[in-house]
Amino acid sequence: MMGGSVKGGQIVGDYPHLKAGAPLEIGRGRMIPTTPWEAPFAAIAGFLGIEDDVDREYILPNIGNFDREENLIETEELFDP
Repeated sequence: MMGGSVKGGQIVGDYPHLKAGAPLEIGRGRMIPTTPWEAPFAAIAGFLGIEDDVDREYILPNIGNFDREENLIETEELFDP
């Protein structure tokens, strides 16, 4: 991401171990992700002013399948106030 309010220079989420036989490696270079794609989009939605959980669930219908504390990225982690 680029922009004046973006907190850059960081990796958000868990960086996978890329060695063969790693716990999340399932063969032929394929990895099981540890962070859902909804995570950065939830933070972007918050930056754009969508704070209500009902609205977030409308634009990100799978967000309810993930634990907010462990899997989702909060707006403050990616953007300056």
